Amino acid sequence: MSYLKEGFDVSAKLMYDFHTKNSDTDTEPGQEFHMDWAVGYGLQNGLSGGVVGYNYWQTTDDEVNGVTAKDSRSEVGGIGMGIKYWPKQGPFTMTFKQYWEYGARNIATGPQTQFKFTYAF
Repeated sequence: MSYLKEGFDVSAKLMYDFHTKNSDTDTEPGQEFHMDWAVGYGLQNGLSGGVVGYNYWQTTDDEVNGVTAKDSRSEVGGIGMGIKYWPKQGPFTMTFKQYWEYGARNIATGPQTQFKFTYAF
């Protein structure tokens, strides 16, 4: 969400995860692609808000004891609202996000509430 510039803001963060084998359990989780995104509006006073979301897909199967675990891929999406306060003066930000999940497969699911306070020093 925007910082000190009034107007609309669109952002996304794309990630791809590679995992190594867990030697204790002889399990190697599958690779994953996920993204966080936001569409919002910011005010010059440092306050912004809008629609936020994320999507997650496991792109390869898990392996257990060297055997591919069929139908083990998971996926989920979430959509909700977010509010951020990032004042002009001051070394901190506060972010609140509320998500409702959809399309979950092979993964735990439920609504999520996040509050983050960041202080730079």
